[in-house]
Amino acid sequence: MPARARPGPLAAAALATARELARELAALDLSDLPDASLRGSSGAWLLFHELGADAPAVPRATVRRWEDAARAALPALDASFFDGMLGVAWLLARLGRASDELAAVDAAVLDVLHGAWDGGLAAFGGGLAGFGSYGLARLRARAGRRIVARCAALFGQLAHREGPLAWWSPGAAALPEAARGQPPAPLLNREGTAAAVAFLAAAGRVVPSALPLARRGARTLACELARPSPALFGAAAPHAPPGLVHGAGTWALGGAGAVAALLSVATATADLAAAARCGRMLADLDPELCGAADTSLASGTAGIACVLQALAEATRQPVFAFAAEHWHRRTLRCRRPGAGIGGYLYGDALAPAGAGVRRPSPRPGLLEGAAGTALSLLCAARGALASPWLERCLLA
Repeated sequence: MPARARPGPLAAAALATARELARELAALDLSDLPDASLRGSSGAWLLFHELGADAPAVPRATVRRWEDAARAALPALDASFFDGMLGVAWLLARLGRASDELAAVDAAVLDVLHGAWDGGLAAFGGGLAGFGSYGLARLRARAGRRIVARCAALFGQLAHREGPLAWWSPGAAALPEAARGQPPAPLLNREGTAAAVAFLAAAGRVVPSALPLARRGARTLACELARPSPALFGAAAPHAPPGLVHGAGTWALGGAGAVAALLSVATATADLAAAARCGRMLADLDPELCGAADTSLASGTAGIACVLQALAEATRQPVFAFAAEHWHRRTLRCRRPGAGIGGYLYGDALAPAGAGVRRPSPRPGLLEGAAGTALSLLCAARGALASPWLERCLLA
């Protein structure tokens, strides 16, 4: 049963907007949702599942098309989380569907993870954290526990250690083309240490040795965030081209992702001090300088709002509640009725340079589109801790 909406005008407006976004996503033909990944129809399906009884009525045939597309996509998509097979399989596992197909995915994932890892770290592309996130969704199956254990072992092998600290570097080849050669930020964002820390914190309940390594990584994140640098919070590089490092304060591209990883460790260890200390920097950042490009989870207002709200509910500190409300209201104010999907247009800060897709456009997906915006607003309506997708996808 879905959580009840919170009282108040913000909650009501957020829920109404989330429902409108869902209604417009359901009205799109599959030809307008170009793939079945979380960028397309699976993102819409996730939103409808999380809305529950608050979801607008849609024909059963629409939901069947989403499920059929997800099943058909498993052997066809690349091994990526947000725009590939891993995210689709993650969703099917969460919904308890396609057990035979997922058994085949389990075998394929374990085969990929069998040898040394030379790919990226985060979940955006074919990263190790993406494989681990899928494994966490499959913990009821023996293969899921094996996947989590193998990913934790590989993160252990890839870690750089120095005293009480640990960190991970994805390497230039694992970064989007637009980010190569830019000022280094991989220690903080979701292509590097933040991805490793968040996964290892979640994996600690299955692999006890993962949690001490997550805590060492969290110390590194906290130390880096404490350094006085405009690249961490509050100022995007004024002449940097669009790409991974321009969104200094955002979830996927900058410091909010590091704070989310710290919160994952805090939840696992019941020690909120570091997450709260660094979270205050996020709460204090200047919205005009933080690098938020749109209302998306990845590079926009929605991701920042979710992280701050999760901090507010974990710490019970009013500073985070006020900041989260501010960012949720910014998301609502950015809506332009009649434009895009439900009044929202998006760029794609994770796209390769020269891909020709950075002009704001309607996007349905989870990470950089309408489904993600709606799920963030659902947190405003119900609370972050009442939104299981947040813990399993955005924080961990």
